[in-house]
Amino acid sequence: MRVALESHELLISRMSGVGRYVFELGRHLQQIEPGARFSLPLSRIGKHLRLWRNGVHGMRYVLPSWCPQRKCDILHLTAGKSMRVAGRPVVILTVHDLWEFIEIARGERVGHSNANKRLMALLARADGTICISRSTQEDLKRFFPQMTTPSAVIHHGVSDMFARSSSSVIADVRARVLPQIGEYLLYVGHFHPRKNIPGLIAGYAALTGTRPALVLAGNHDPVLRAQMAAHARFCGVGEHELIQLDYVADQDLAPLLSGARGVVFVPLYEGFGLPLIEAYRCGTPVVCANNSSLPELVHPSTPLVNAEDPADVARGIRALLDAHVDDRLREALMAHGRTFSWERCARETHAFYQQVLAMRAGA
Repeated sequence: MRVALESHELLISRMSGVGRYVFELGRHLQQIEPGARFSLPLSRIGKHLRLWRNGVHGMRYVLPSWCPQRKCDILHLTAGKSMRVAGRPVVILTVHDLWEFIEIARGERVGHSNANKRLMALLARADGTICISRSTQEDLKRFFPQMTTPSAVIHHGVSDMFARSSSSVIADVRARVLPQIGEYLLYVGHFHPRKNIPGLIAGYAALTGTRPALVLAGNHDPVLRAQMAAHARFCGVGEHELIQLDYVADQDLAPLLSGARGVVFVPLYEGFGLPLIEAYRCGTPVVCANNSSLPELVHPSTPLVNAEDPADVARGIRALLDAHVDDRLREALMAHGRTFSWERCARETHAFYQQVLAMRAGA
C-alpha cells in the first residue's frame, strides 16, 4: 500500500494542532506501512528550512503534483486542502470540525466561507472520511445526510513530549517564563472566538475567595492582548491576576502544564480537545466545557461546565481548587491521557485505509 499525506500544515511558521496530527500520523504510519509518504509542494528552499525548524525532517517526501511520481493507492487529505497525485487513488478525508456549519445553523453566520466550500467539494470527492470525534461524526451526518461513504471515528493522540516534569524542571521554567508568579490556572491554545476566552475570563472573575493567577498562553497578537486585558479590567480582574504569554516553546509547555494548579478549557465548540489530553498526560486536573466532543474525552474527575455561563465556569474552577489532588489522582489522569496515543491513531487509520481499499476492490 502506497500512501500520500497532504501535508501543507507542516509548512506554517508555527506548527498547529492539525500540523502536529499530520506529522505524528505520518511518522507512525511509516513504521506500520513502509510505503507511506508525505506529499508536499517543496518548490522553495524556504519551505525546506521551515520544515527543519518545525522539527519535520527525515521523512519520505514525494515531489510536487506537477512532477512525475509513483502512483499512490491512498491519498489522505488531512486539512481541508486538495492535492492531485498520479493514478486514481482512494481518497480519504479527515474532518476536524464543522464549526462554521453550526454557526450558520444557529443564525450566527450568513453564507459559507471559502474553507467551507472547499470542504463540501472534498466531501463529494472522498471515498471515506475520518472524524476525529464521535461529535464531529454526528455533525457530519446531520449536515450531510446524503453521504453514503464509510466513516470512522479515530481520536487524535498526544505527543510523547507531554509527560509530568520533575519538580526542578518545573521550578526552572516557572522562574524563566512566569517570574514572581505563585499558583496559577492555565489556558493554552489559540484565541479564535470559539475558544471563548472572554467567557473564561468572566468565569474566573466570578470566583469568590482566594484565586490563583490566570495565565493565557498562545496569544501573539498585541491588539487581541489589549482587548483581553480591557475585558479583564471590565470584569474586575486585577492586572496582577491576568498573565498573557506568547506561544510557548515545546520544551517549556509540559513543565508549565505540570506546574499549573489546573487547566481551564471552556470553548464553545471543539472537534477534539488536544489541550485537555495534554494536561492529563502531565497529571494536571482540568475544568472543561460540557459541549461538542469534550464529554467523550474527559476523565471522570473533571468538572464539566456550561461554557456560556460564567457562574457555572466559576463553580467548576472552585471545585477544581477545592479538590484534593494527590499522587493517586495524578497517576489516574496520566493513565487516562496515555490512552490517546499516535501509535493507536496510526493503526486505526491504517485499518480504515484497508477497509476502504477492500470496498473499492469488491465494487
